[in-house]
Amino acid sequence: MAGARRPLNFRPELHGVRGIALALVVSYHLFANGRVSGGIDIFLTITGFLFTVSLLRRITEGEGRLDFGRHFTRIAQRILPPAVLVAVITAIAALLLLPSTRWLQALDEARASILYHENWQLIWSQLSYEAGGVGTSPFQHFWSLSIQGQFHLIWPFVILGAVWWARRAKWSPYRVTAVVVALVFVASFAYANYLTVTQPAISYFHTATRLWQPALGGLVGLILPRIELGQTTRIICGWAGLFLIATAGLFLDGAAHFPGYQSLWPVVGLFLVLAGGYTGSRFAADRIFVWRPVTFIADISYALYVWHWPLFIFFLVLARVERVTAGQAALLLGVSIVLATLTTYGLERPLARVLKMVQRRRHILVGATGVLLLAGGSAFAGSSYLEHAQAASLDTGAIDGLSHPGAAVLAGNASGFETLALPYPPPRAIAADIPKIYGTGCTQTHRDEAGSDEVLTCEHEAENYDPGHDPTIVIVGGSKSGQWNPAFEFLADQHGWKVVTMDKGGCQFAFTADEDPEPMQSHHCQSYNDQALKIITELEPSLVVTIATTARHQHESLPDGFIRAWRALDAADIPVLAIRDTPRFEWDVADCLAQNAYDGRVCGAPRSDVMPANFVDLAAKKQIPENAALLDLTDYVCSSDYCEAVVGNIAVYRDMHHITVSYMETLAPLIEEKLKDVFPELFE
Repeated sequence: MAGARRPLNFRPELHGVRGIALALVVSYHLFANGRVSGGIDIFLTITGFLFTVSLLRRITEGEGRLDFGRHFTRIAQRILPPAVLVAVITAIAALLLLPSTRWLQALDEARASILYHENWQLIWSQLSYEAGGVGTSPFQHFWSLSIQGQFHLIWPFVILGAVWWARRAKWSPYRVTAVVVALVFVASFAYANYLTVTQPAISYFHTATRLWQPALGGLVGLILPRIELGQTTRIICGWAGLFLIATAGLFLDGAAHFPGYQSLWPVVGLFLVLAGGYTGSRFAADRIFVWRPVTFIADISYALYVWHWPLFIFFLVLARVERVTAGQAALLLGVSIVLATLTTYGLERPLARVLKMVQRRRHILVGATGVLLLAGGSAFAGSSYLEHAQAASLDTGAIDGLSHPGAAVLAGNASGFETLALPYPPPRAIAADIPKIYGTGCTQTHRDEAGSDEVLTCEHEAENYDPGHDPTIVIVGGSKSGQWNPAFEFLADQHGWKVVTMDKGGCQFAFTADEDPEPMQSHHCQSYNDQALKIITELEPSLVVTIATTARHQHESLPDGFIRAWRALDAADIPVLAIRDTPRFEWDVADCLAQNAYDGRVCGAPRSDVMPANFVDLAAKKQIPENAALLDLTDYVCSSDYCEAVVGNIAVYRDMHHITVSYMETLAPLIEEKLKDVFPELFE
């Protein structure tokens, strides 16, 4: 005989699963350096499980209508106070603790977190989900809360539509809703599996790829009350579900494969627990779910989730470490629990009691909207101010060759150098010192997605450029080629050239072969290069500029794929200037300079560490086509033994491996000298 069941709206085992799932999330973040546990997938599924049934009941009882005021008031009371509090405190802490190079990004994410679109902010800013580190956003965990908020906004209209359809067709609202929810699940699940393979970093945060989890939860919520299982079966389901929930993070790489089909592991575990229900048996897993420590974590789970991540990230920043020890993780866990307890019992619940006494729900909604607009508007105003301040700081008219000679120091051309001048750009603007081609829509995304193989061009013509006579220079490749754009535009203005830049992020101008796939290129990158070659051939430029080597993970190579591309241009009688890759560091140099009083030595590295190969030897081992001239400018960014982060009072790097525009412009005269030797026809 089936054991007695609790009503659907009272499920002690579900509350316990919340506690266990949250404990897994926090533990994996703190003790496993940010590893994905599957707990977030459980939370999203629980949201759909509870919300779908509740919505359907309220809409059918309301004869096809929903009291939106009451609906959004309840949601605002439950989710806004802890989230807004922690977001605001995190934003303030970011301005106090993070290097100034990261302030703009922090305020942008604070606004996105408060307004519940942090998942999209992470996608737009091209951040990827990875193990916690000093460069990871303290707001990153708000992505899941944003998806929950978006679900709460979207789902009432889905259920209303299903009930309206059912009433119009005179069908069962329950059955129509189940069909509609199932269709949402199938569509989202299919898209999640597609995007997880093609663009995993985007898939992890995408609303459409996550929607299948609450949809599946809702579908199970509709079906489960109609299923009766025997006591023994329920006990087995409970233990099996607990096993799946507890082991998902041990066996699966969630960061790489979720929310694809592999994330069914913890979700199915949740459903097995729900199928088992609360048996009351001393042999059942539900004894664990009602254990007081578990229910306590469940009680404070929301606040604990929003507090633990910024504490973790700020600790890494302050301690200047990449990971925490077990003791440090335990300390962070303890502090997180204390703050979560104070937030839950000192803010969330007292505020809920006060709001219950408010007679007009409209006042609560107006107040909640006001809080969101005030907090989000403050973050927006702060980010706007920083953005304008950065732009104002990048006024190169304020510097000259005596105070800021840059590369001229290493070239021995900086007599009278004023060593005491303030370095440039100011710390907060180093990371923003990027070529103007970015952000204008003329460069192609690094993503391997439909349409990303279209070749976009950024064109710069000197005022006195003569199309029938003056040279056209093409720069092609990814950002390591695009970083040379400012230097060539500088020379173009001096000599009447036209510069055409073709930049697809992460896509090196190379043609690989089946027997030699290096460098590894995405499908759309290969297609992009095929089209770029056709366009370049039609342009008949005087010179094509690209990179000669790629240096990654302390290994530099000159791939045969590069040489094949040069030979393809040789067949069209087009000369090539292939420039050696610039140094790559294991840390963000701009952040380091902002944190270390612009100490170029501290933020630099031995040349042998960041440029370990002998460029001459690399080239000697290859059959370089006659149209290609190799150029090594390393001596103008590094001394003979050390690559400092600041040369001639100018920051050399804007991140881990890209040269600042300010420094690149000081390289332009040195590039000009080399070009006159190799390609004198450019100056005729």
